[in-house]
Amino acid sequence: MNLNKRICSFLLAVFFIFSLIFFSGCTNQTLTVPKYPLDITTVESALQEAGLSWTVEEQEPVVEGQTIYNLRKDDELIGNVISGLKDGETFLNVSAALYYNNEYSLPKSEWENFIVFATILNGGFKNKHQLYNVFSKEYDTVNTTKFPSERTSGDRFGFEERSSWENKINDYYIQIDLVKPYINSSEEYLSIILISTNLDTFLPNNQDHSIPSDEMSLEYLETLLYIDLATIDTGGFGEDEFEKKVTVMYKYLYDNYKQYFTKEGYASFLNNEIYRARLKFFKENNIVSIKNMDIDLKLAKKEDDAIAYDYTITYTAETEDSRSFEFSDKGQLLLRKTADNDFKIEEDYIRYYDIKFISP
Repeated sequence: MNLNKRICSFLLAVFFIFSLIFFSGCTNQTLTVPKYPLDITTVESALQEAGLSWTVEEQEPVVEGQTIYNLRKDDELIGNVISGLKDGETFLNVSAALYYNNEYSLPKSEWENFIVFATILNGGFKNKHQLYNVFSKEYDTVNTTKFPSERTSGDRFGFEERSSWENKINDYYIQIDLVKPYINSSEEYLSIILISTNLDTFLPNNQDHSIPSDEMSLEYLETLLYIDLATIDTGGFGEDEFEKKVTVMYKYLYDNYKQYFTKEGYASFLNNEIYRARLKFFKENNIVSIKNMDIDLKLAKKEDDAIAYDYTITYTAETEDSRSFEFSDKGQLLLRKTADNDFKIEEDYIRYYDIKFISP
C-alpha cells in the first residue's frame, strides 16, 4: 500500500513538472513569422485579428521579391503595406495615407490597432501588443527624434512637426514616424511603421534610414496633391505684399518639398507647371475638398544610378457649391542616386492632365 502511494506521488510529481515545462513553453511562444514577401491572405487575416474592417487591393510590385497592397476603408485609400525578402532578410513598411475623407488618417485613438496590425503582419514578437506597449512607454521620452518646421502661414496641408521613434526589439529594427499638421498642431497622426531584420540589406549605406524610393515617390505625389493653394498663390497683391508673399511661398515649398529632390530636381520643381495648373483650376472653380484619391506607381526603368516610375493619379475634386470634377494625372518620376547612396527625384514629367466634369 505504501509502495503504491509512493508510486502515485512520484507520478503526480512528474506530471506536475512536465505541466510546468509545457505551460512555460506556451507562454514564451512568439507570434508566427509569415512567409515573405507577404501574400494577400496574410494581410487580410492580420487586419481581421487587429480589429480593422478594411479591404485589401493587390498592386503590381516595383521591385523583385516585394509585394504591395493598398488598404481601403469605405472604398477610399487609407494606407498600404509593402513587404520584401532579400538575402534571407525581411522588410515591412506599413503606412497610413495622409488623408482619409479629406482629413488626416490615424489620430491617437487609432494607433493601437494599426501598430497591432503591423506586429501581427511581421510576426516574431512575444505577443501582438508588445510593440505598441514599448512604443507607448517610450515615445516622446526616449528613442524619439523630432523635426520641427517653422510655421509660415495658415497652412492646411503642411506639417508643424515630424517625429521618429526608433528601437530594436527581438532583433528587429523598428521605426515609427508621426506628423503634426498645421491644421491641428495639438494632434499627432501616425504615418509609417517600418520593421526589418536588417535595414541595410534594403537601404545600403543610408545612415538616416530614409524610406525606399517607391514609398518616397508615393508620399511626394500624395503631398503634392494637397499642396496649400493659399500659400503658393501670389496673385492679386501690391508690390510690397507680393514680395512678402513670394518669400512665404518659397519657404513653404522648401520646408515641404525640398526633401524629395536632388538640387537640380528642386530647381526644376520650382518651375514646374503641374501644381501651377492645378492651382489655377482649383482657384477658378473654388475647389474645397479632394476625395477618392488613388495613386498607381509602376517601375519603368531601373539602373544602378537611376530609377523611373510611371504614375497615374486619379481623384475627385469638389467645389463649395457641390460640383464635382474627376481628375487624372499621368506622368513619370525620374530618380537619381545621390552621393549618400539614396535616390531623390530629378524630374517630374507630366504627360497629360485630364479633367472631367462629373456632376452639376
